[in-house]
Amino acid sequence: MDIFTDIQSEVEFFFDDLNWTYILIFVFVLYGIKHKEEFIWYNRIFDKSEKLAPFKSWVAGVIILLLFCLFRGLEVGIDPAYVSQILRSWIIVIVFNSIFSKKISQIDK
Repeated sequence: MDIFTDIQSEVEFFFDDLNWTYILIFVFVLYGIKHKEEFIWYNRIFDKSEKLAPFKSWVAGVIILLLFCLFRGLEVGIDPAYVSQILRSWIIVIVFNSIFSKKISQIDK
């Protein structure tokens, strides 16, 4: 039983205090990259190289992450808890985006 308690506390810590603003903006940007003409320039940059193309969602997340850190740093400063929070939020979006994209592709077929 102690193992389950430990796992539960770690999972709760992982999901505790996520940056939901970052998550929503990142999800909106990912949707735009895949479906909107405003992001054609971004897709052209990454589609030129087959090696870079798989990383375009990751790079978008890092760019947004850096912007969030910049403005947070200018406003109140960056502490380790904020860095942890933003990185956990980035991982959540990357993982769930890949899961949902595969499920939506399966449903479309």
